[in-house]
Amino acid sequence: MTGTVDNVPMDQGMLQALANAPVIFYCSAVADYTDVEFVSSNAAIILHCDPRDYQIDPGCLFQQMHDEDRPAYEAAVRHLLNDKTGCIEYRLRDGRGELIWFRDQLALIDVESETATSYSGCLVDISAEVALRSKAEDAELALQDMTQDYTDAIDSLVSGFCLMSKDGLIIAINNPLAEVAGHDCAWFIGHPFRRLIDAVMSKFILFEGEPVEQTEEWADHIAKTMAAGTGKSVEVKMTTGEWVLITLDATSLGWQSAVSTDISLQKRVEEELRESEVHFRTLVENHPLPAILVDYETGRVVYESPAASRLFGRDENSTEAFHVQELYANPDDRHDFIRALKETGELRDYPIHYRRQDGSTYWISCNSKLVNMNGRDMHITSIMDLSEQLEREGALKKANDVLEDAIEALSEGFALFDEESKLITCNSQYLEFNTTGRENLVPGASYEDLIRAGSDSGDYYANGEKLAAFFALHYDADGNRVPVRNFEFRLQKDKRWLLYSCLPTRQNGFVITLTDITRSKAMEIALRDSEESVRQILEASPTPIAVSRREDSVVLYESPKSRELFQRSSVGPGIVVTDFWVQPSERARIWKKLEAEGEVNDQEVEFLKVDGTAFWASFSAKLISYQDKQLIVSTVFDQTESRALQEEMARQREVLHVSEKMSAMGELLASVSHELNNPLSVVVGQTLLLEETADDPKVAARAEKIGKAADRCARIVKTFLAMARQETGERQHADANNMIDLALELTGYSLRGANIEISTNLSTALPKVHVNPDQITQVLTNLVVNAEHALRQKDDGRRVRITSGYSDGSDHVVIKVKDNGPGVPNEIRRRIFEPFFTTKEVGEGTGIGLALCHRLIEANGGKIKLFSQPGRGASFTIRLPVGLNMIEEVDRASNARPDSQVLSVLIVDDEPEVAELFAEILQLDGHSTEIANNGHLALEALEKSEFQIILSDLRMPDYDGPWLFEKLQDQYPDLVSRTAFVTGDTLSSDIAMFLKNAGRPHIEKPITPREVRSLVSLLLVP
Repeated sequence: MTGTVDNVPMDQGMLQALANAPVIFYCSAVADYTDVEFVSSNAAIILHCDPRDYQIDPGCLFQQMHDEDRPAYEAAVRHLLNDKTGCIEYRLRDGRGELIWFRDQLALIDVESETATSYSGCLVDISAEVALRSKAEDAELALQDMTQDYTDAIDSLVSGFCLMSKDGLIIAINNPLAEVAGHDCAWFIGHPFRRLIDAVMSKFILFEGEPVEQTEEWADHIAKTMAAGTGKSVEVKMTTGEWVLITLDATSLGWQSAVSTDISLQKRVEEELRESEVHFRTLVENHPLPAILVDYETGRVVYESPAASRLFGRDENSTEAFHVQELYANPDDRHDFIRALKETGELRDYPIHYRRQDGSTYWISCNSKLVNMNGRDMHITSIMDLSEQLEREGALKKANDVLEDAIEALSEGFALFDEESKLITCNSQYLEFNTTGRENLVPGASYEDLIRAGSDSGDYYANGEKLAAFFALHYDADGNRVPVRNFEFRLQKDKRWLLYSCLPTRQNGFVITLTDITRSKAMEIALRDSEESVRQILEASPTPIAVSRREDSVVLYESPKSRELFQRSSVGPGIVVTDFWVQPSERARIWKKLEAEGEVNDQEVEFLKVDGTAFWASFSAKLISYQDKQLIVSTVFDQTESRALQEEMARQREVLHVSEKMSAMGELLASVSHELNNPLSVVVGQTLLLEETADDPKVAARAEKIGKAADRCARIVKTFLAMARQETGERQHADANNMIDLALELTGYSLRGANIEISTNLSTALPKVHVNPDQITQVLTNLVVNAEHALRQKDDGRRVRITSGYSDGSDHVVIKVKDNGPGVPNEIRRRIFEPFFTTKEVGEGTGIGLALCHRLIEANGGKIKLFSQPGRGASFTIRLPVGLNMIEEVDRASNARPDSQVLSVLIVDDEPEVAELFAEILQLDGHSTEIANNGHLALEALEKSEFQIILSDLRMPDYDGPWLFEKLQDQYPDLVSRTAFVTGDTLSSDIAMFLKNAGRPHIEKPITPREVRSLVSLLLVP
């Protein structure tokens, strides 16, 4: 195969060389650098992306460029016209979401021509180089920051200052502190902090209120206090009579600073404050709002009101001094509070996380204001305990002298109206909820005029009769005003939900409060939708399920299948499960086991139907707690037919027994999977669309969580379908790690139930293998199940480990499944893969499992071997062939990239939610869509409009997909090549035969946006 780059031919050898090069080559036009004309095929490998991304979208490579790097790249491309060459470094985001640094060597193509318009680029991964540079730059910046910290601290502080490194060595000290210690600064630099303590301790009289003894023990005590005192201030009285406050704190680099401040003046101020305390208490002692007076610099609580003492859990009569930092759940939050208070001088509605003396935490909202008392900066702070918000609101409303501050501190919107329905005042939160009519919210404005103005400006979803009905809520039949509580409405502009209350006051006026309940409303809606979804799934489940109370066995919920099994559809409420057990003693035995272990599984029980007919069933149950109630969730599988079948099969060969059982299991799996396909398609597709289009990061994060859970369900469904398929199938290129994941999805619950630890070590650089993925998944599942059975003989420490790997130049990917069970004895190891050979007890197996695994592996061109030693576990090694023609397929795919174009797409599906999902995915890509619910309506749509592509379901009432395809062949043969199918049923022989004969591409439900887009792109390939 040959290709061209800017009209320069490239033969197969050159393309092969580029594909195996460690760098990425590409070509583009100077005028539009994002439209890549050529990119080497190894880009998908280096960037961990799907090769089809580069085939479908010419701009895919540079869509991965970091937004901050685009301007520099554009400038570098423009300069090529003058400089001919250039070099630039930037980041690309790979398929795993990680950023990789590349150095791009740019060169203008055909530089001798004056009209050269194209350029080439060579991308070299320099992540390691950038990491080293970054570390060096970080170290240099850290050094600069540290130096600046030292300079700022020493130059700006007149108090004593010392800075210690992480290992406790003094790295900076200023002259005031060194002079007190009797030495110069250099005498302390590089020595432990203990040297400073030893030097200055002789000047201490009191330390934290205790007399200082000039002993080694006291030096140790001071050093220990300082080492553990980050964020804490210590008062010291000096021999000179001065008081010094020593404050230790941590820097942003993890170092520790010590500042000694002369607080002699503060001590005098404190004495003066104590003298004026009687006057201060007269004003606030009996106020219901907790209030404290705090020294701005030190955080020492100068005064706390009785309400504050009760809030803090402190003795109201206590005279013990304490610092406000002691109230913080995180003392470092004090710095943020001080910084914010310093910027504005006053804080309102400031949230702080507090800790009670018993260790529990709570949130408070405070209003603080800076004041100067006797030359000392203080802040007066009123506190609101948010856990008792309603009680404190009542107290605040009664305090008329602080009404303005109180209502402004509320997190709710608050407005007060007089007896004539005229506005007296409102807080800023109320203004925020009424954005469009804010200019009308002035004292004296009429309440009804304000509401009508808000309606006219589009604030509310109400006008006319709805508005009149809203006003009528406020009056009784006699025209007297009545309270209105918990009225919910939605703002039209920003879609927020508000909770409205209007309550009368003693002065015949009324108070309005508005609370933002958007989040709780969304949670309520999501919970209601979730509960409804769970109920729908349970109602549609083919498994009989019942939920009963533990104490009296009364059934609280029963699925339709359970009612059908017991013929209880006509029985009213109050069903007691004990009435339907043939042997009460058997129930007592099972219930005792359920009480002891919390669950029972696969217990054979004889039950009674409503008409008195007895039948055997498999009973499983689990004891759960729900809303403080003990409930029992149980399932009953009717074994009437299976027991009859077992009796019949007992007369046949054991191999036929295993085959029939596997077939029945496949049909059950297929039935469950198909029932879930359509709703799963909608859940998976809508979640991925929401994740792609969400502007709110929180919404995108929730969508990602939902998407992961839904994707897991989809993988399980596809695993069920894969196991249910009985046909051999064709070999294809497949990911070995994906097949391992599917096998573990299927066996995960059983392994956890058997208390088996599963671990994996999967290589991330595996080539695709050329196998039938369904068969290999079945083999891996069988090996894991065999390992589980072997580990049952081991009491504890049960482990299964799965690894995958590939050596360069090898033609096989290697998968190992290893357990630490008893192993395989030497005498039977050579016969382990023989048909019908088994070591299990009679009735537990036929030996066909490993024989079938051996046959399937060899049929797929691979090999399987057993490595085992008695008592040391067993290890099965599988070698699967690597695809030999993957490079040719990649080359063909790279040449099959369609041009971007806007398409008209006809979607044919009888499930409205699925059809609408297809439409939304395609409309996001700019395509126009039309939906038809069956083949007949699709033909009518084709008569009226032209469509480039048709996507059709197969199973539809009356006029299905095959009927439509036959009509297209007769009436619209040019659309046959632009038609593809979507189906949730590939197990039916008629559907499989139709898809094979039609030769048209198809995808299976549940679908994802990426599968839909890939299908559309495939249809555009000539």
